[in-house]
Amino acid sequence: MSSGRVMTEPLERTVKQVGLSPAEFELLRGVPLFAGVREVQWPALLRLMSIRSYPRNHVLFVQGEPAHHLYIVLEGWVRIYRSLPEGDEATVSLFTRGESLAEAAIFEAGGYPVTGAATEESRLLLISGSGLRRALVDDPRLMMNMMASMASKLQYLVKRLAQLSHRTTKQRVAAFLLSLAEKQNASTIRLPLDKRLIAARLGMQPESFSRALAKLANDGVHKEGQALHLTDIARLHRVVQND
Repeated sequence: MSSGRVMTEPLERTVKQVGLSPAEFELLRGVPLFAGVREVQWPALLRLMSIRSYPRNHVLFVQGEPAHHLYIVLEGWVRIYRSLPEGDEATVSLFTRGESLAEAAIFEAGGYPVTGAATEESRLLLISGSGLRRALVDDPRLMMNMMASMASKLQYLVKRLAQLSHRTTKQRVAAFLLSLAEKQNASTIRLPLDKRLIAARLGMQPESFSRALAKLANDGVHKEGQALHLTDIARLHRVVQND
């Protein structure tokens, strides 16, 4: 494992039973919801979890349905969106590897407030909502982690609204590319979503996204097939801060 932590044999067996690799278990340890969970607590928590793989465009849950699970993305991308009265869809957010979603929904009497769907082939960790609620009653530390995780999501949404208001389209695209480079740990990246979804996430029209991407060619962003080569990361950071 990347952190060098050694699992006890009982914990290792439980991790394997769930279907997690050692690297994925380390990813799980890093999710804010589970910050500070002790070794002895993990077997009980892992028994609340299961892993499922979904094809592209598979709907995970529907707005208004009872919330039975919260999710952690192991591979792929998940989009959450609201259906509007006129029939359109408003993208609320996108989640990728190591990110959790639907925490608040398991406490909502009205069920999921949004619809969630895999935007590409995805592998997700599902956590039983009823089981987790019982675990939170028994463990105040875990309850605090859950509250901190939901507060962090709220802060992210507030920050995102501020960025949409004050950043140019070019800045928003540059920031998105930098976030992908960090997640993929590479300067040559692939766009994991179609142009329409990326544009929706960034609060712009698909045509505006294409124009901003073309402008970034002068800042070291070069397209080759499905890949984007970021040849000057430092310059892209300057675009985000100063453009």
